Amino acid sequence: MGLSWVLALTQTTVFGNFILKAKAKDGAKDPYDKPFYHKFASILRTLIRRKTLTLGSMVVLFVASLIIMGTMPQNFFPSLDKPYFRADVFYPDGYSINDVVKEMKSVEEHLAKQPEVKKVSITFGSTPLRYYLASTSVGPKPNFANVLIELTDSKYTKEYEEDFDAYMKANYPNAITRTSLFKLSPAVDAAIEIGFIGPDVDTLVALTNQALEIMHRNPDLINVRNSWGNKIPVWKPIYSPERAQPLGVSRQGMAQSIQIGTTGMTLGEYRQGDQVLPILLKDNTVDSFRINDLRTLPVFGTGNETTSLEQVVSEFNFQYRFSNVKDYNRQIVMMAQCDPRRGVNAIAAFNEVWPLVQKEIKVPEGYTMKYFGEQESQVESNESLAKNLPLTFFLMFVTLLFLFRTYRKPTVILLMLPLIFIGIVLGLVLLGKSFDFFSILGLLGLIGMNIKNAIVLVEQIDLEAKTGKKPLDAVVSATTSRIIPVAMASGTTILGMLPLLFDAMFGGMAATIMGGLLVASALTLFVLPVAYCAIQRIKG
Repeated sequence: MGLSWVLALTQTTVFGNFILKAKAKDGAKDPYDKPFYHKFASILRTLIRRKTLTLGSMVVLFVASLIIMGTMPQNFFPSLDKPYFRADVFYPDGYSINDVVKEMKSVEEHLAKQPEVKKVSITFGSTPLRYYLASTSVGPKPNFANVLIELTDSKYTKEYEEDFDAYMKANYPNAITRTSLFKLSPAVDAAIEIGFIGPDVDTLVALTNQALEIMHRNPDLINVRNSWGNKIPVWKPIYSPERAQPLGVSRQGMAQSIQIGTTGMTLGEYRQGDQVLPILLKDNTVDSFRINDLRTLPVFGTGNETTSLEQVVSEFNFQYRFSNVKDYNRQIVMMAQCDPRRGVNAIAAFNEVWPLVQKEIKVPEGYTMKYFGEQESQVESNESLAKNLPLTFFLMFVTLLFLFRTYRKPTVILLMLPLIFIGIVLGLVLLGKSFDFFSILGLLGLIGMNIKNAIVLVEQIDLEAKTGKKPLDAVVSATTSRIIPVAMASGTTILGMLPLLFDAMFGGMAATIMGGLLVASALTLFVLPVAYCAIQRIKG
């Protein structure tokens, strides 16, 4: 912007002197003595005479635009226009990875038969290495599989992602499948997450179950679950020093024997290309799923003899436990999670659930309830953007004070800024776009464009007033002379945004700038002169 300012003052004037040649007769003729400009001046004088009605109408339109924006779909980060999508498949906790592999093999065979599918990559137990910047990591989890699907064309992505999600829900109902298109923001564990933080597990489970019950009542929500998963059976042999040490069996020796009889004890690693395979020592004669076989599991001591596991323990403890307990700021947290049904906006669904949770759930003392998920990411990003906005507007006001050396004219200019929301809402609604993160960036740029047009008009009014014209005539004459510059500056910017309108990422930003700038230009020509006359107390 700084360089463009320098070029505008130097190169534009130089090239203008060479290219633009004024004719002698042009100076004798008023370029604004035309029916169009006369009609515009007549309309403007009518609006100035009816200041209260004009400005009141703008306030009503502004309030209406805010109300409409509150009902519009909001998507914090748009999806990328890529021929890929991913699916995270979660089976119940305790599910064997061998069973996961077996079921996902049949899924792979189904995908291979689809003509739209080009490639399929399935990773078991965890997500693969980061294959794009915003990908997230899951695992290690034996009950998890990640499916990465590449299609022949990006035009099939959204449709086939929906078809694959429906296929998984119909054929594998015991698994939770979360499909997602590629976005610039990392995919969260769930679109809606409401967490409870505190010291006692049972209390957290009770609070989370209440939130889950509220989520189940909403027909627009699916994949309702908690963040810890289900409880799994845990069989724990209690080591007895009194019985084990006389037999030469240490606690470590007992643990290694249990590993050999169940999952296998790692002895080393075998590297083959880019793969690292563990070398396991395992007793294949032991059925690790039979409790009686585990009781008689051979345990090696320091001597040459072996003994059974039940001879070196005091008892076998069997219970159900959560295997995936999480913490937040060094405190235990359990979340009620869900996703919106396809076609339902996540933010709108959250705005339905969150008030009910706050109203119906009484959080005990010492416990905290807060939201996570997409809402937390959105709030954090918006706060980081809004943190410096007061300072920004203050510096804008100070700059305008130095320019005009009066409080009234900067006030007129800044009062026009909220009204650009009228154009933003109009552009988003007519063009079918949602208000996302890039729309916010477009809004910030739109503020600068609107201030530029307003400064040009107010400065022209001052120049017209210095020629000796009456205040009202100076306002009308200055505004008439600014029609073409304002329209051309706004029109070229709007046309420049047109290619971005069809882009999946920047479409919302383009619609924001196009709609906002179109209405802002009209406000500059019709409403700003009225506000100027009202604040400067110029009678119509």
